[in-house]
Amino acid sequence: VQLKEWLQVEPQLQHLIGVSMNEGTSSSVPELQVLMSEVVAKVPAKWRLVGIQLCVPVEALDDIQSQVAGRPDSNIHAFELMLGKWKSLSLLPQQYTWSTIIGALEAPSVGSMDVAAELRTKYLD
Repeated sequence: VQLKEWLQVEPQLQHLIGVSMNEGTSSSVPELQVLMSEVVAKVPAKWRLVGIQLCVPVEALDDIQSQVAGRPDSNIHAFELMLGKWKSLSLLPQQYTWSTIIGALEAPSVGSMDVAAELRTKYLD
């Protein structure tokens, strides 16, 4: 049984681990094209820090860095690859949302509060 299916069968566990299978509507799921223009274009050099906040494994981030080494647009391409990895690693719909990316941008190690505030107003309020 996959985790998502198990949580749907065991709703009391949803509360214990802090998720709800009713959250994460399609409107809160970011499209890659929108992420590229709303996040990547504004903070391209922070792709690795954002990836760490999104719980992308360091090994995956290292692989991405190797793949883009020497490219003139390496940060943008790395950010795009990292976002794809984040989406593929998200087990629950609640993990791949605007709220999650905004939280990553607000983390002290990333410090992109202005971008996060703009996204919060645009996609969550």
